[in-house]
Amino acid sequence: MLKFFCSKKNNKGFTLIEALIVIFIMSLLAVSILASYKNSNKKYILLQANQKIISDLRKVQNMAINGTEIEGYCSTVDACFGYGIKFDLTLPSSYIIFADRNGNQTYNGGEGFETVNLPSNIIIQSVSPSPKAHVFFEAPDPTTYVNGDSGASASAEIVIQIQGTALTKTINVNTAGLIENN
Repeated sequence: MLKFFCSKKNNKGFTLIEALIVIFIMSLLAVSILASYKNSNKKYILLQANQKIISDLRKVQNMAINGTEIEGYCSTVDACFGYGIKFDLTLPSSYIIFADRNGNQTYNGGEGFETVNLPSNIIIQSVSPSPKAHVFFEAPDPTTYVNGDSGASASAEIVIQIQGTALTKTINVNTAGLIENN
């Protein structure tokens, strides 16, 4: 009879409470990984847009250096003075690449040959000088102009942002032609 009271129970498996705790912990880990992934994806899209703008600025700068011809804008028949990009807060989800045909180093309607749309939810938060910044490169050096000014103190700052977040990237261009990413 003593054996009956002292016998060990041989339980195999988990109790319901243990299983629920494990499921809860796994759910927390999955949610945190998913949230981290979404945030990383947003940062990646912002970084991509930032790099696209810098790439387009350098492309325009190189077009001015090389005297690139674009049919209907800059050719032996249709002279132009250089190339630039117009950033405008009234159109925060895109910017315009243009060829200057009248020599004023700024964008005038009809000079744009490419409109570049930013990725979804990426906007131009601010530009300096505001509300429009024209970054222009004049051949052959190229001389860099910001809103028609090539003085040493002239510079442009373009800040892009993911809508609804505080995530931003800043691009600076000075009249020496230096394009910086902050």
